[in-house]
Amino acid sequence: MITTPVNDPIDICYFCGEGNANTKEDIPPRSLFPKGHGCELIKVPAHLKCNQEWGDSIEYVRNLLSGLSPFNPTARNLFEKRVRSLDRKPPLRLKMVNELRRKIDIYSQGGIYLGSQPGVQINSNLMNQFVSHMVKGLYYHHKNNILPKGATINWRIQPRDEAPDWISRLPIIMVHPEVFRYRYSILDDHPEWSTWILGFYDLSIGTIMAISGRNHNP
Repeated sequence: MITTPVNDPIDICYFCGEGNANTKEDIPPRSLFPKGHGCELIKVPAHLKCNQEWGDSIEYVRNLLSGLSPFNPTARNLFEKRVRSLDRKPPLRLKMVNELRRKIDIYSQGGIYLGSQPGVQINSNLMNQFVSHMVKGLYYHHKNNILPKGATINWRIQPRDEAPDWISRLPIIMVHPEVFRYRYSILDDHPEWSTWILGFYDLSIGTIMAISGRNHNP
C-alpha cells in the first residue's frame, strides 16, 4: 500500500520522506549550469546526507550528457573543462573519452550478429540514482509533498522523433535555455503515477523519459 507522510511538507526531505530536513537541494544540481547563469533554480528541502549521496551520479551524468551535446556551448565548455582537469591523469581522461566513443555490438531478435555502431554504455546504477533524485525533486516542487512511498521510478532514453503525441502536447517548462527543460504529467486520482520528460543541453540521443508508479516499465 502506498502512503504519504502527514508531516509538515516544509520539514520533509524530498528524497527519503523523513522529517527534520536541514538543508536545501538544487534541482537540477547547480554544477550542471554555467557560472553566473542568473536563473532561479528549483530548491527543495533535504537532509544533508541525502543531498550528498548522489554526488558521484551528478558528476557522472554531467560528464556523460555534456559529452553527448557537442553543439551546445554550455555543455561543450563543461566537458572541455572536465577533460582539461584530467590532463595530469591520462588513464582517467582516456577512460572518460573512450566511454563516449564506444562501439556497441548489435544483434537481431534471433541472436544474429549485425555488426557494431557507435554507442554509449551507461552506468545504470549512477543513472538510476540521478533520475530518482530528479523525479522526486521535481515532484516535490510541483506537489509540495513527496512522491508517495512505495512508488517505483523507471526510465529510458526517449529518441526525439519517437515521442508519443500526448507527450509533445505537454507544456515545456524552461529552467535554462541551454541546460534544462522538462515536461511532466501527474495523475490526480493516483498521485504515485507520473511521467517526466527531462531534456538536458542538446542531448543528441534524445531526452530522458521517467515514469513513477507501481511495477511499471516505461
